[in-house]
Amino acid sequence: MNPLKIMEAMKLALVKLCRLIVSLRFNAKGFFPRKNKSVLLVGTSEVTVDFLLSINEIINDFGDMKFFLLVSKATQKFAQAKLTKHQEKVTLISRFRALCSPWDLIILADHSNTAWFHPGIAKIYSTHGIESGKTLGLNGNYNYGHHNTLDHQGNLLYDLMFIENSYYRDIFTQDNLALKDKLAVVGNLRADELIRLNQEREAVRQQLGLQKKDRVLLICSTWGPDSLIQRFGTTLLKEISNISETYKVYLLIHPLNDRVEFSGRSTILECLDVYERNGIARRVDPKESPLPYLVAADIVLSDHGSLSLYYALLERPLLFVPFATEDLIIKESLIWKFYELQERYYPNLSLGDQLDCAMKNFPAEQHKKTAKLLIDEPGHAKQRIRAEIAKFL
Repeated sequence: MNPLKIMEAMKLALVKLCRLIVSLRFNAKGFFPRKNKSVLLVGTSEVTVDFLLSINEIINDFGDMKFFLLVSKATQKFAQAKLTKHQEKVTLISRFRALCSPWDLIILADHSNTAWFHPGIAKIYSTHGIESGKTLGLNGNYNYGHHNTLDHQGNLLYDLMFIENSYYRDIFTQDNLALKDKLAVVGNLRADELIRLNQEREAVRQQLGLQKKDRVLLICSTWGPDSLIQRFGTTLLKEISNISETYKVYLLIHPLNDRVEFSGRSTILECLDVYERNGIARRVDPKESPLPYLVAADIVLSDHGSLSLYYALLERPLLFVPFATEDLIIKESLIWKFYELQERYYPNLSLGDQLDCAMKNFPAEQHKKTAKLLIDEPGHAKQRIRAEIAKFL
């Protein structure tokens, strides 16, 4: 028999076993009611763990409840370190135990084999970053398209999905009819914190060791073959040395770039180490919050990652690398709107000249109008998220 078919058969058998165990435990609740309700948080990366722990902070006073966290193997150490601050409220759990437990609620920060969990358990999905409109080729949007949100029968895998704004709610509901009445507009926790920090910008810059005269360039890269660092990393790093007297340069590089091989990877990472030792540029530790660096920046060079949209909220100049393909981002997305407004980066031209051009030609009024679509009622994400989760508990 084909080894792949054997593996699939074993997975299916495991899913059936886990669901049977959960069904039995659900039935047992009637005879042995539990004192505490239990919530499972499911993440796949450092970013999702940080996001989920922010959610936990919002709801950890709901009463007698226990919180558990399920993460990927690659994120175990990071999660364990983070949980030293949350030991009384959040417990790391194994995958098998997670699949066999009768949770009162599961909150997922990425599409993480949702179908494996018992269908009788309520599930809430929230993107771990602001919606950037990424696609799955012909399968539509990554977060809210059919491919990741529906089961084989066309039923929605989630009882509720969070979304940042009504602009996206309307677009995705039209594309995916199963989302009707299942999208809750809650804003974005990180966006609210970013806007608050921006009101203290000078203090934030001082905490980073910057002076008033310092001009800050922040380079943001998502991960994957279409990302800034994997497409232009070697060329860009050469250019950074030419502008080091004009700009303080920081790089926010997605941590998944450290786990995958790509062309020039070792050279790029070695160069970054040299630059940091020589004070030319600094890669921000992925374990650090990116928000102070976004606030401190005078201009950002970025790709199609969600950090571009966080920075766009601050209404300062952006310089985009050209998107690798036309179908990388859905055309209705807000990041595409910003992309059409801003100057583009070209590796064969002087980086310094291109930054100057982006600042000079920054379309402030048009940018501001688009930025208002990103978050409905900034500053209210905590209350909205709390209210939606409370309905399930």
